[in-house]
Amino acid sequence: MKMIEIKTYTNDKDVAKNIVNYLLDNNLVVCANIKEVESTYYWKNDKVNEIEYEISLKSIDKMYKLIEKEILRIHNYDLPCITYNYIDGYDKYIEWIKSSLKQVSKV
Repeated sequence: MKMIEIKTYTNDKDVAKNIVNYLLDNNLVVCANIKEVESTYYWKNDKVNEIEYEISLKSIDKMYKLIEKEILRIHNYDLPCITYNYIDGYDKYIEWIKSSLKQVSKV
């Protein structure tokens, strides 16, 4: 069981809050952050520059597919950016995350 940080982006703050609250309330993540970012990308041959909300989520790798499924269900984009990275850090913090999600990951 390894710790991961999942990121996704949306241009709707309410959608960001809905994603975070659903995942926290259902014990799929233990920590979430939302921050405003300026994004530039191409979508359907048009260059887009807009304010988006970056959602950063902390969980464990065994939960990823379920988290991805729920993000896709709630998200307002046709093709949302959803990525994750394995992360490490302060031992006690990592253990807290793992122990907080251990019960749920057995389901």
